[in-house]
Amino acid sequence: MDAEDYVDLLSARAADARAMIMFFAVIHTGLLVVLGFAGNGLEDSGIQLALAAVTVLTSLWTVFLHG
Repeated sequence: MDAEDYVDLLSARAADARAMIMFFAVIHTGLLVVLGFAGNGLEDSGIQLALAAVTVLTSLWTVFLHG
């Protein structure tokens, strides 16, 4: 492999890392907005469980699919 191949490979991996970090940040930012502004809707434990499940599942999906 020559230097050009290494540069292309590193560029592709950097793009993958940026995509993974952006997705993770967007999901967790959305969760924080919901927790901050939802008010009485979060008193139901089913809603809390659903939010926790979405956060955990998307985190695992991000790590295992892109990692």
